[in-house]
Amino acid sequence: MTVVVRARKDFNVTFTMPGSKSVGARAALLGALAQGQSSLRNIPTCRDFSVVLQVLEELGFKYELDSAAGSVTIAGSGGSIPSTGAHLNVEDNGTALRLLTSFCTLGRGDFRIDGLARLRQRPVRPLADALNNLGASVTCTGDGAPVTVEANGLPGGETDIDCSASSQFLSALLIAAPFSNNGVRINVHNLVSRPYVDITIDLMHRFGIQLDTVTEDLYEISGRQEAKAADIIIESDASSAAYFLAAAAVCPGKARILNLKPGSMQADMLFVSLLGQMGAEVKYGENYVEVRGTSRLTGIETDMSDCSDSAPLLAAIAPFASSPTLIKNVAHLRHKESDRIAAIQQELERCGARVESGHDWLKVYPSEVHGATVQSHNDHRIAMSMAVLGLRAGGITIEGNKCVAKSFPEFFDYIEKI
Repeated sequence: MTVVVRARKDFNVTFTMPGSKSVGARAALLGALAQGQSSLRNIPTCRDFSVVLQVLEELGFKYELDSAAGSVTIAGSGGSIPSTGAHLNVEDNGTALRLLTSFCTLGRGDFRIDGLARLRQRPVRPLADALNNLGASVTCTGDGAPVTVEANGLPGGETDIDCSASSQFLSALLIAAPFSNNGVRINVHNLVSRPYVDITIDLMHRFGIQLDTVTEDLYEISGRQEAKAADIIIESDASSAAYFLAAAAVCPGKARILNLKPGSMQADMLFVSLLGQMGAEVKYGENYVEVRGTSRLTGIETDMSDCSDSAPLLAAIAPFASSPTLIKNVAHLRHKESDRIAAIQQELERCGARVESGHDWLKVYPSEVHGATVQSHNDHRIAMSMAVLGLRAGGITIEGNKCVAKSFPEFFDYIEKI
């Protein structure tokens, strides 16, 4: 499927985004392990969240989904897994792959986690090794899926984890640790995307779970804890909001996103500050974030290790800045749904942009950008980033646009509203 994005300017829109998929996935798993019924409201509408609910059902958990109300109620198991084994297909959901690898160690029986071809290229071995150090039995094929968990509860103990490829390794360990037999001590190295770990810890607290020690490189969690049911209102997805805030900055226009707060721990709230550094006007209200374009953007040099999902988006608006933009410390982007450094460079160059890259960096120069037919690389972040470029440059035809269903199926409907 293809879609054509035409140039727009001087627009003024107010949107409420669907709920954050990062928050939704973690909250659903914690709700499944809690005592009693947990309610999640303003749930994500994306395929990734649907996969998490589907997997919970296959693991024997009960839930009631009210799509019209945007809510789901999950009956918790009190720290165990009802099923005595399952074959789980998580499609291309890397978050589900990592979190479920750890989650399934709490069960009894054999669990296999697999998915699409790209998922098998996404690293999970460091997590498997860390779990095995805690007494689990986890094997993976090569460095990725399929993953097999021969589960008999998680004994616990001390382990090390290198998180240079993904912060999800640490989040996965944290979610399972309170339900271990003897508690867990985690020595963390090279952590990227720290805000996602902060989201995990915040949700653990909201479910009544205690963490004994939290420092930059050490986490200690007592075992045999009892999580309590919680009522969670999921805030708007900041990653989805970023595309419309960026569009306002570059076209220019004005975009206000509701149900987002300045104190949000979502990583892509950091992207909003980058728009301000480039010259856009940024305004924070009690329950919204607003960006207004000023007709002039300046290139920046920035470390995006903590908000790398927005790196392709920053690259997509960078050709319209008056000076080069350098994006640093994003090597882990090469292990996402696509090699995002290579993918966004290839598509920007199709449109006439001058781009340079290295193992962990990307540099985009001011360029005369033109319309072109571009590829999504079956990666929602690439498709949506190129759509924002299209709102400024015009004439951008995106092939493979259906991949946006992974995180934001309504994306092009929102584009139409602009």
